[in-house]
Amino acid sequence: MEPMASTVHRHVVETALVQTTPVALLMGHVTTAVMLAFSPHSVTKCENKKYNENDQSVSMLQSLVATGCSCGYGLNCSQSCSVHCAGLNNIPDPFDGSCHQVCQVDYQSPLCDLACPSGTYGLGCTEGCNVHCAGLNNTCSPFDGSCNEGCELGYQPPLCEQVCVNGTYGSDCTHNCSVHCAGLNNSCNPFDGSCDHGCQDVGYRPPLCDEVGKYGLACAQNCSSHCAGPNNTCDPFGGSCDQGCEAGYQPPLCDQECLGVKYGLNCATDCSIHCAGPHNTCDPFDGSCDEGCEVGFKPPLCDQVCDNGTYGQDCAETCSDHCAGPYNTCDPFDGSCKRFCEIGYQSPLCDQVCSPGTFGRGCSQNCSGHCAGPNSTCSPFDGTCDQGCEMGYQPPLCVKKSNGKTQKVINRTDFNGSSNNMWIWIGLVIAIVVVIAAIAIVVVKRRCTSLYSPGQGEGLLDDTDAMMLKDK
Repeated sequence: MEPMASTVHRHVVETALVQTTPVALLMGHVTTAVMLAFSPHSVTKCENKKYNENDQSVSMLQSLVATGCSCGYGLNCSQSCSVHCAGLNNIPDPFDGSCHQVCQVDYQSPLCDLACPSGTYGLGCTEGCNVHCAGLNNTCSPFDGSCNEGCELGYQPPLCEQVCVNGTYGSDCTHNCSVHCAGLNNSCNPFDGSCDHGCQDVGYRPPLCDEVGKYGLACAQNCSSHCAGPNNTCDPFGGSCDQGCEAGYQPPLCDQECLGVKYGLNCATDCSIHCAGPHNTCDPFDGSCDEGCEVGFKPPLCDQVCDNGTYGQDCAETCSDHCAGPYNTCDPFDGSCKRFCEIGYQSPLCDQVCSPGTFGRGCSQNCSGHCAGPNSTCSPFDGTCDQGCEMGYQPPLCVKKSNGKTQKVINRTDFNGSSNNMWIWIGLVIAIVVVIAAIAIVVVKRRCTSLYSPGQGEGLLDDTDAMMLKDK
């Protein structure tokens, strides 16, 4: 047991230290009282000026009483007080430095100079982080206990100590239960979102009752991949596509291609009636005719007549260059020139010259029947006889007679500056024969006149001789 004097002395000192203020110390009242309480007979000085519960040095006691250790503790108040003691003045025990009240948040007792260890928080680090904090170590803020990495599935932040409220689920309760969950509040499992009472609407698939692209009982059937729109969504009950069909597929399910005579979005467009073939079928996607176009219509849709200058099947034929007019236009169906043919070409296509024996616009005129040669042919452009005119007709057309004068036969080449030697020589021979005959007649007449003279009595000819001479 402690000596009575020592116990009394310690009690007096502690009482003095606790009740004394710096102002009182300055006045010296407590110092006098304490010094009177300690006499050389009742206080034993510690070695090396140390103190403890049972043994306090005079110098230490004097220091504590004189200064009050308002900012320190221990031997000569040489240890700094923790700034994390809770309370108004944050004054720790002057002997061991322990905080009189508790530590501030995030610091641990007794000296309040160490932060809370991982997994704890609060005043004196007395609270443990919630086991539903996400992460490997379930760590949380040492100040307020909010989980550093959020909550596990099904728990709501910040402390992660309560499950998600009705209508939410998942990590940090950030997901909403499907509005298609059955039940009054569309409630669902707070961890995975599965509807507590299944789906309330046909067309939504459990467990979440929010899946798109499905329809029918238990959402067992897929919406067509040819439904228009980004998500290929369809009516959850019957499967009809919400935004219609892609081009080439027919509503309502959009799971079949358009029938043969339809194409395009929702198969709303008719194939052209000018598609070739018995059924006028076309491609279900772009409408191009399966068997090409009828005559006079241009591919691929066969819904327009051929462009100017073309005609026929798929407009593959070109109008004749000899169609009259600025664009050589022709009928898109049979190629006949829309106006008429150039001179020398025959209808309807104007791609051939006039038949032999005809000439002019539309080959409507006949060559002259007095053109020389076996077939009386002439130029298809101007009617000039190919081999000239027959005797007695004037070139170049050989339709007019010559004026009783000898007319040499001139063929078509004569009008172009060239001669036909055969006909020239024939003409010359005929001319020479005519001249010789004329001379002979003149000579005979003169002889007859000289032989007959009525005034002379001799040498008279009888009637028979005279007749013979006359015949000559």
